[in-house]
Amino acid sequence: MSSLLSIQFHARPDDTEVGAVITFADSRQVMEHIRRISGWPEFKALLGVAKPVDVRVYGRLGEEAQAWLRTMNVVSKVFESPVAGFVR
Repeated sequence: MSSLLSIQFHARPDDTEVGAVITFADSRQVMEHIRRISGWPEFKALLGVAKPVDVRVYGRLGEEAQAWLRTMNVVSKVFESPVAGFVR
């Protein structure tokens, strides 16, 4: 998927929590990505052992992606408008 720029996972040793940062160049393709990975056996296995507990959205998502996230009941914050920053 050309609009998927990066996926980063973060964790502390000996901790059961993992954080992920998923960056898209085109937020309109978020649902395409979700539909694609939802059918993967690996993704289903991951959700069998790990559940999202806190999701933060940076940027605007389409209605369909927002609705999908609401079904998980884990979105704690939404920051729609970028203010400043950089990525190295």
